[in-house]
Amino acid sequence: MALCFSISIALPVGIIAAVRQDSLADYVTRGLAILGLSVPGFWIATLAVLLPAIWWGWSPPIQFTEFSVDPWAHLSQFVLPAAILGLASAAAIMRLTRAMLLDVLRQDYVRTAWAKGVGERGVVLKHSLKNALIPVVTVLGIQVAQILGGTVIFETIFGLPGMGRFLFDAINQRDYPVIQGINLLIVSVVVVMNLTVDAFYAFLDPRIRY
Repeated sequence: MALCFSISIALPVGIIAAVRQDSLADYVTRGLAILGLSVPGFWIATLAVLLPAIWWGWSPPIQFTEFSVDPWAHLSQFVLPAAILGLASAAAIMRLTRAMLLDVLRQDYVRTAWAKGVGERGVVLKHSLKNALIPVVTVLGIQVAQILGGTVIFETIFGLPGMGRFLFDAINQRDYPVIQGINLLIVSVVVVMNLTVDAFYAFLDPRIRY
């Protein structure tokens, strides 16, 4: 969910910032991206739990709800931690998307498309975006490891009994087989994600063949 949040926010915002370079929207989005990279996620998560409780007497659910008991409550309890966990990744992907798309938009074939009368949507989405996404997809594969590592803190803060909290409890109890098993699982997910990214290159760039 954090990865989906990161992608759904970063790509549209990065495209808008590149197309509207040096506009108010560009400055605002770049400022928010720097803020998202600078502020620690665990600090935002702690404030998200404490401040609503102090100001409005409400706090996000910090008690786990089984899917079989209440499907809506089960899914909704992950929304806030996933959104906060995906902020740093969204900021990094947004900045890279903007930089790469600006570089592609200055290429000769893009200027040719403009000269032929192709509309803005066609130039950006059809001619430019695919070529700009190759470095973005590479970084996205790396961000998976960061998101998986962040679950250790976020599941502890929000009381979610997931793999991250399981790892945290295993470290406190010095349960080395569990620590090794979870690390092996995380490494396996990262390896599979990087292989998926490599395979996705051929879709983005038809010149790539395996």
